[in-house]
This record gives sequence, C-alpha cells and structure tokens, in this order.
Amino acid sequence: MKYLWMGLLLCSGYAGAQRDPMLALFNGKENPVLLVQEKEPYWDFKVHWWLPVSGTQSLAVNRGGMMRSIPWELGMFHFGDALYREVGSSLGLAYEESWVDMGARIQIQQVMVQDEFTKWEWPWAVGMQAKPKKGLRLGWYIYDKKVSPFLSMGFGKKWNIYTETAFKERGTGLVLFQYRHTEMLGLSLMMSPGAIAIGISLNSYPITWGYGVKNHPYTAFSHGAFVRYEKVD
Repeated sequence: MKYLWMGLLLCSGYAGAQRDPMLALFNGKENPVLLVQEKEPYWDFKVHWWLPVSGTQSLAVNRGGMMRSIPWELGMFHFGDALYREVGSSLGLAYEESWVDMGARIQIQQVMVQDEFTKWEWPWAVGMQAKPKKGLRLGWYIYDKKVSPFLSMGFGKKWNIYTETAFKERGTGLVLFQYRHTEMLGLSLMMSPGAIAIGISLNSYPITWGYGVKNHPYTAFSHGAFVRYEKVD
C-alpha cells in the first residue's frame, strides 16, 4: 500500500494533504482533487454527532477504487435530525499528472424541513493542485461557488502543515498540524476561528480507526469517528 491513513486529519509528508474522513467531517467540505491519493480499493464509514444537541448527526459511507488509472468514489450521506435533514449521494473522479492533479465531485441531495418542505439540490466541487516539489502542494478548489486556496507542506515522514481559507465566506480559514508518531499511531490538531479539534487514529491494516473531538462556539462539543477498510489483494 503506497499511502497509509495515519490519523485524524493526518497527512503524509510525501503525499501532501492526505485524504482523511475526519477532515471532511470537521471542516464541512472536502477537496475532490485529493482523490488522486487513493491507490487501493476501500470502504469508509464516518459518523459525526453533536452534544448536547440531541439527534443531530452526520453519517456517510464511501466506496472508492481505480478504473483505468482514474480514481473514483461513490458515496451516500445523511445530515440533520427530525426537524431538518439532508440525504443524498455523490460521485467523485480525479486525474493525476506528474506536476498537476485535478478532481471533481457532483452530488444529488434532498433537503427536508420536517414534513412541510422538500427540495432537490445538486452541489458540486472542482479542484486543482500543483506539485512543484516533493512534500509541497499548492492549489484551489471551488465549492458552492466559493474559491478556497490551500497550501500543504510536508517535513519528512513525521510532520505536515495544511492551511486553507475561502473567499466570500467568513470563519472558514483553518490550519492543520499533523504528526505521524509511528506507522500505527497518528495525532493531529486543527485550529480555525473560534474552534479547535484534536484527534487520534490507529492503523491495523487493512483497517484504520479514528476518533476526534471538536469545540465550536456555535455547535458546542462534537465528536467524529471513522472506520476505513482497505481491500487486500
């Protein structure tokens, strides 16, 4: 396996911003160009819930792989509670070159407010990243018509720093400090305006387990967890 999932929001210093289900859970979005880092078939199961708010949660299941050297991912997700919820599915594709990567994702989702209002939406995202040298990634992605540039810098096999913000949206800037202690143990710290998240993961290939907590002034205390199964040939 070329890439290991080494922790909540954890990145490999060689791969740049390594994909991690917790990044999407705690950040609320995910850069589709990061699909290029998937080299093996996999299943992801994610859950994110808020306390003391009762009944509010996010659930997601993703299946990914390679088709003629093209990384792909199919997903199903749920967000909300009895008052408001979003339910849908997604398809993501990516393309990798020696110096630049590209990715795109399209979703179809149903938004429901109790039993009184329902509508269908088609959110999408596209992204691109340049790779000027090993351990360094520069790029951008667009989601909900917002442009979000990002920078990832790897320092050997242990450390990675990832920064991201978004134009036309306040309070979305974040910094990730990611540390791979051993091949089995990963640690991470994410900071954004008014919020902080910490996490840990254990890799027992082909299964990786992750858990983290986040404190936010609006959503209070929240938990996130994932289980990843990577197919063994």
